[in-house]
Amino acid sequence: MAVQPSTTSKITVFTVGLTMAHTGLLGLLDHRERQRADRAAAEVDRARFLLGAALLRIVAGSMLDLPAEAVTVDRTCPQCGRWHGRPTLPGTGLELSVSHSGAVVTVAALPGRRAGRDRRRADR
Repeated sequence: MAVQPSTTSKITVFTVGLTMAHTGLLGLLDHRERQRADRAAAEVDRARFLLGAALLRIVAGSMLDLPAEAVTVDRTCPQCGRWHGRPTLPGTGLELSVSHSGAVVTVAALPGRRAGRDRRRADR
């Protein structure tokens, strides 16, 4: 899958339509991501997660000069320890954000800063 970034200031944003989701992307994911995709009840939710996880790996791999399937992604929730939190890329210093909305999936990268952070009451 070829993705083209849209760059504004220092943030780089990659946006892909859900029509790009296909089972061939499963090979880029690790076993936990494949299990999570399989658990999605609705096909559209499965497609959003699959595409978001694959796009995250493709973008990170490109920025780290690694194959997408070699990128280590951790989704451990800092509050409960379960595997459903914001994706991080341990040991890389790279911060990426994934957004799923309607028929598009977006990955944003902002070098040296956290991109797309959702603010919760506890963070304020």
